[in-house]
Amino acid sequence: MYQLKYYLKDKMIYLDSNSSLPVSLKVVHIANKLIKKIEGNPSSIHKAGRKSNIFLERSKEYIVKYVGCLHSEIVFTSGGTESNNMVLKGFPYKNIIYSSMEHPSIYNSSNSKDVQIINTKNNGVIDVNDLKNKLAKTKSPLVSLMYANNETGIIQPIKDVVNMVKEVDGLVHSDIVQGFGKEYINFKDLGLDILSISSHKIGGLSGIGALIIKNNTYCEPLINGGNQQKGFRSGTQNLLGAIGFSESLKLNSIVAWKNIKVLRNAMEKLLVKEGAKIIGEYCNRLSNTSFISMPGVPSSHQIISFDMYNICVSSGSACSSGSISSVGILSTMNIKNNDYCRVSMSPNTTKNDLIFFINCWKKIYKSYLQKEN
Repeated sequence: MYQLKYYLKDKMIYLDSNSSLPVSLKVVHIANKLIKKIEGNPSSIHKAGRKSNIFLERSKEYIVKYVGCLHSEIVFTSGGTESNNMVLKGFPYKNIIYSSMEHPSIYNSSNSKDVQIINTKNNGVIDVNDLKNKLAKTKSPLVSLMYANNETGIIQPIKDVVNMVKEVDGLVHSDIVQGFGKEYINFKDLGLDILSISSHKIGGLSGIGALIIKNNTYCEPLINGGNQQKGFRSGTQNLLGAIGFSESLKLNSIVAWKNIKVLRNAMEKLLVKEGAKIIGEYCNRLSNTSFISMPGVPSSHQIISFDMYNICVSSGSACSSGSISSVGILSTMNIKNNDYCRVSMSPNTTKNDLIFFINCWKKIYKSYLQKEN
């Protein structure tokens, strides 16, 4: 067992990678180096502009590699939230269907009055039979389903959903922000029409993401102006952000992300022996994510207590400023108690980090129970 004071003094343990992965120092180095070479607007036709546009187009190469799309299908945005807004507001004439566990940028964005919500089973996976029934009564639907839940890490049956929606001539969008770079996801093989991704989840710069739109699929622009990016998203492109995005993908290893599963499972096994409960324990999940119940101990108390030990965890999505509540996903899965914290690791997480986390978990749990009794 590690001495708490010793480890606390030497290191902050970051276990909130699903909120944002710290920017890679190599990405910062490349960005600082290239910013001196960027002289023109990528949309300008003179030499400086053409040079900048070359950098922009090259930055798409690794997105193409990771997503399995075409260069022409990439539209740079400010991140996942803007991408999702663009989809939900770009198809106001469609009958929209999405799951009950989507990111707020989905369920707060639709202009349609005909939104239908796909039920979620208690295990955190959508009810495909409910979706099938809704599709049978819906003309020209747009279905939006996240690839993996950002709180529980539970992966959804995207391919099955795509097959069902195509049978009724609908469109399918997936917010894969949380699974991007962590899982092998192929836009073409899945048969998706639209897909949202973001840079800061894999060590890139904040404020840059992309919407992948299948060629010949129409989407009304969210931002109008000079018709950059084929009119899908006007405004001068965030060239430095795009370059940083590309560099973060060059450094990223899906294998490294998936290998975290060994540490994650070992941690969960030890915590379960101490009384913890794991949401989605037997579901297909992101390898780095664990949604853990400390029975009877409020999430707010847990987050603050871990922070005092220099451990960064969350109670769920960081989609609301200052929020430490994960009531939404708990309610969706018919879970009554709000006593969970989310541990989301990265390839930089070590065995020692998790040993210290487990020791602190036990200490916080024991202390709270003694206080209550």
